Amino acid sequence: MGLDGVEFVLAIEGAFGIEIPDSDVVALETPRLLADYLSERLRTTATPQTPACLSQRAFYKARAAAALRFGQDRRAFRPDTALSEILGSRRAEWAALGDDLQASQWPRLKGAGWRAALSGGVATLGELAHHLAVYDAAAMRPPDTPWSRSEIEQLVATVLEVELGVNMSKFSLDSRFVRDMGID
Repeated sequence: MGLDGVEFVLAIEGAFGIEIPDSDVVALETPRLLADYLSERLRTTATPQTPACLSQRAFYKARAAAALRFGQDRRAFRPDTALSEILGSRRAEWAALGDDLQASQWPRLKGAGWRAALSGGVATLGELAHHLAVYDAAAMRPPDTPWSRSEIEQLVATVLEVELGVNMSKFSLDSRFVRDMGID
């Protein structure tokens, strides 16, 4: 398995809050097989149970954690609030905020300038919420909420798009990761 495949598996593990043994990964050749595997390993239900979108839940959780850590009024934080404004001179506490949120894949802070724009990361509270909704989806859901099959399939597709840049409108759940999508 190449670096893209490893990064994808790590992102899936973080998103769903599970570990996938290497011996199981080799058999997961399509998004549908991956969704089947996840459906067997996760607590599932026939219908979606999540009351609000994960980005919204992630925003509220991140806002509350930042307000508590940095001693600010949570109402001062909006999705477009720059993380640099929240952190101020306390940039060293960025990782601690990730610990507060129990994030499995904490993003880099995006700096200023053209070079920083190319290197990824997050710059606003809204971008952080989106990151958490994708890469820590299991942690953003209400406790003990089962997954529906459609939620599993949607998150697998979203991780493919965000992590690897795969345009899922050109592929199906039966497309092969290596042969069709070029993920090694």
